[in-house]
Formats: sequence, structure tokens, C-alpha cells
Amino acid sequence: MSRSPPKHATTGFVIDLSTIVSTSRSGDKTLLPGSREAIAALQEKDVPFVIVSRDTGMTEKEVAKDLEKKFNIEVRPSAVVLPQTPFRDHVAEYKDKTVVIIGGDGEKALKIASRYG
Repeated sequence: MSRSPPKHATTGFVIDLSTIVSTSRSGDKTLLPGSREAIAALQEKDVPFVIVSRDTGMTEKEVAKDLEKKFNIEVRPSAVVLPQTPFRDHVAEYKDKTVVIIGGDGEKALKIASRYG
């Protein structure tokens, strides 16, 4: 017995940043062909999407600004998901408690964590 699709089904996309931006060994970032057009088409048709990245060195707002500045792709910070994004909802809960921040690259992880509050 087959089921009918939900009446209000929504299609959305999860886009890995590494599938639209290529980073060279020297650190230069290049937008891959068709990426801007694909995202523009999703936006034009109001298709929901998020861009995910494993980069922990920036906040969601910084990633969104970076995409706009470097590649002329406008993305809301709320459409960016980073490894630390789920913890944003717990800032108030742990505001006055000791929290251990583990990360590499000197004090970068601490600086990023402090931007969340």
C-alpha cells in the first residue's frame, strides 16, 4: 500500500560549503561554476536551504558576510550552520557557569565562543 505525500510537503536543500567553494593549498577561495546561479534559483523560487560548513573559525554571520563580499551571494546568517551552531541555543543556560572550550589554533575557539555570549 503506497502512501500519498503530505499535502504541504516542503523540499529543501542542505548545501555543503565545500561543494560551492574550492579552497586552494594557498588558502585562496574560488566559487565553483554554477554555484551562484544555483543558489539564486533556489532563492528566486523560495526553496529553503541552509549552507553547512565544518569551519569553526567564524560565526554564522561572518560566513554569510564572507559569501556576500567575496562571491556576491546573499545568505541570511540563519541559513548558515556550523559545528558550534547547535550550542547557540544553550548560551543563556550556561551563561554563569564554567564552560570548557576545546579547539585548536591558539585562542581562536575561545574568541568564537565569546561571540555567542
